[in-house]
Amino acid sequence: MGGAAIGIDVSDSMRRMGLENFRNSEVKHLPLNSIHAALDKNGSQPNHEAMTDLTRQEVEATLARNKAEVDARLANFDTSIKTGFAELRAEFAELRAELAKQASDTRVEMANVRADTQKSATEITRWVVGFGIAILGAMFTLSKVGDKSPVQPAVQAAPAGVPYVIAVPPGAAILNPPAPASPVAPPASK
Repeated sequence: MGGAAIGIDVSDSMRRMGLENFRNSEVKHLPLNSIHAALDKNGSQPNHEAMTDLTRQEVEATLARNKAEVDARLANFDTSIKTGFAELRAEFAELRAELAKQASDTRVEMANVRADTQKSATEITRWVVGFGIAILGAMFTLSKVGDKSPVQPAVQAAPAGVPYVIAVPPGAAILNPPAPASPVAPPASK
C-alpha cells in the first residue's frame, strides 16, 4: 500500500485551511500527498485553531504509526483468515473421508441385503414348490383311493354252538322255515 492510497477524515482541518471547495466524500478519502501540499501552502500562516503545535514531521510520524497499526491488524486478519481456511479445508477433508467411508459401508450393506433377499426368495420358492408337489401327491393318492370299491369287512363266523338270531319285523309273512342248518365254515384265506 502506497502513501497515496491511505485516506483520513480531515474535513474540519481542510475547511480551516481554505479547502472547503472539496465535496465531503472527496475530503474523507483525500490522499496523503494532497494533505502535505495543503500543509505546505498554509504552513506560513499561523493557524492555532487547526493544528496547534504539530509539525509536519509529527504528522508524518503519527500517520506512519497509524499505517503500521493498520498493516499489523491487516496482517493479523490475513493470518487468521488463512488459518481459518486451512482449518476448514482440514475439516472438509475429514468430512469427505467420512462420507466416502459411509458410502462404502452403505454399498456393502446394500449388497448384503440383496444377497439376503435373493436367498429368502430362493427359500420361499423351494417351499412353494414343495407344498405344490405335496398337494399334487395328496390329490393323486385321494383320487386313486376313491376309485377302488370300499373294502367290505369279512364275515365272521359265529362261535360254535351259538345259534343265529334273525329278527323279523312284525307282520312279515314267513313261508316255509328252512331246515336247521349246519354251522358255516369260515372262508378260506387267500
